[in-house]
Amino acid sequence: MSWSRSSIFYINVEADGITTTSSAVLINGSPDSFFNPSRGLRQGDPLSSYLFLFCMEALSRTLTHAEDLSIITGIKICGSAPSINHLLFADDCMVFCKANKVEAQNLMDILNIFGETSGQLINFNKSGVFFSKNTDPNLFSIINNIMGVQVLQLDDKYLGSPLFTHISKIKSFKPGVDKLKLRLSIWKNVHLDHAGREVLIKTVTSTASIYQMNCFRIPKQTCQDLNKLQRDFFRGKNLENPRGYYPKAWTTICKPKDMGGLGFMNMELFNSFMITKIGWRLEQEKDFLWYKIMDAKYLLGRNVLNMDTKAKPGDSWIWKGILEGIQNIQQHYNWKIALYKANIEHLYKNDTSNRNWEGIWRLDTAPAIKIFLWNCAHEILPTNAKTASILQYINPICQVCSSGEETMTHLFLNCPNATAIWHEILGTNHGKFDNNTNFMDWFNSWFDTGAILGKTILYATTCWHIWKARCDLVFNHITPNVKHTSHCIQQYLCDYSRVHNLSSHALNDLLSNNLGTDTESVTHIPYDLNHTPQEFGFTIRICTIQNPKTCKFFSALTILDAA
Repeated sequence: MSWSRSSIFYINVEADGITTTSSAVLINGSPDSFFNPSRGLRQGDPLSSYLFLFCMEALSRTLTHAEDLSIITGIKICGSAPSINHLLFADDCMVFCKANKVEAQNLMDILNIFGETSGQLINFNKSGVFFSKNTDPNLFSIINNIMGVQVLQLDDKYLGSPLFTHISKIKSFKPGVDKLKLRLSIWKNVHLDHAGREVLIKTVTSTASIYQMNCFRIPKQTCQDLNKLQRDFFRGKNLENPRGYYPKAWTTICKPKDMGGLGFMNMELFNSFMITKIGWRLEQEKDFLWYKIMDAKYLLGRNVLNMDTKAKPGDSWIWKGILEGIQNIQQHYNWKIALYKANIEHLYKNDTSNRNWEGIWRLDTAPAIKIFLWNCAHEILPTNAKTASILQYINPICQVCSSGEETMTHLFLNCPNATAIWHEILGTNHGKFDNNTNFMDWFNSWFDTGAILGKTILYATTCWHIWKARCDLVFNHITPNVKHTSHCIQQYLCDYSRVHNLSSHALNDLLSNNLGTDTESVTHIPYDLNHTPQEFGFTIRICTIQNPKTCKFFSALTILDAA
């Protein structure tokens, strides 16, 4: 075999990358002395995956060449389909051959030669063999002894997906539902607010079944079970025996945020979109092996855009799901937007709303406050009056003052505790609302055109802290304290501005506008935004705001450990 200069050059470069690498261990955040690994590349090294691909390419070509020499025999799903003798995915390989002693021994010889030449060892303890129903049962033990692997069972899974499906598809995917329930039960023990649960649902639970949804048409019952688990987790229910009422239907919560929902994934629609993507690939990837196999068995040269999508009696379950996706393509292929978004917009096309939902999500404030505002906008905040209208045994009277029904108007505007807090924040004669103001009318005005953003953030933060103080009384029996709540509001605004490097504070902006004064008339001692963080010791930052008419100072002290 002859080697070109360029081939030798690249081989030397790769060899240098393997033999000259050095590593260091971080001890308390500082690197220790460097050392050279003596056992090859470390796990996770970026170069490792590329070198592995080179090795697997050699194995792939060896298996293909072996079939050409009739050493092993691949399989065909029909007479006109291409033969397949192996499939590769990441570091796994699925090999197909005839179930006899000769081909089993030939396959082991190929794998042994590959291991000796490449240095890659096959873990036979994690490998398995599956026999078709036409295989002679007497061959099972013989082939097992030759290959040294275990027999795969019908309920075995690969990457969480069933390798073999039952007649009951719900039963096949039930382990995935149970696994999600177990994971959510663990997280349920962790104290999370609705904003934290929203992140977990969107980043973890909604994506847990994406691999299965890429391949299979998930049964509707399974999709509903997944939705129920996410719904109960978001609402903080007992996953084993959820009880209580749900203020909003899950379908409403799954709406896009600009339509009044939280943008959670509709599992059934998403699964339909993923299956539709397979149908679209049949139209776009006609040079690929998988297309040639599907075309030989099912497509038969037909065009996806105008073919008959009625399933035939002998069609497989997977192909029936792809036919549903092809139906979606034929209905929507002229659209220039993503199909999942198209289905969502089509589903809620008749919905109307007079709320400025985008205004809520654009606020530069904490996610927990945005979720709180979302509950207020839907008028589903679980005040005593709201809960008593559904559960008759609930007392609708405000537990803070015991002087009226706990509606949102009473709790945030008319309750003596809330009135005192607003006086502390805005001043005694703030004039923002009176005893006749309806909270929802005032709430909607926060997001009107021309509304001052700083005011909206302050109003939202204050209402959120009033609600937190109320919940501390109801659930923790902590009596609300006006001074403490006011201080928490002021400190929260200052801390949030500091962490997010905002040039001004919502409270400072509001005082300037409320008092009709210039910015200079409000004493504001800012922190240094351009301060370079120090490496050791502590940093003390003080933010102070003065109301020039009442001469009150609002201060927030933050101590940071630079280490």
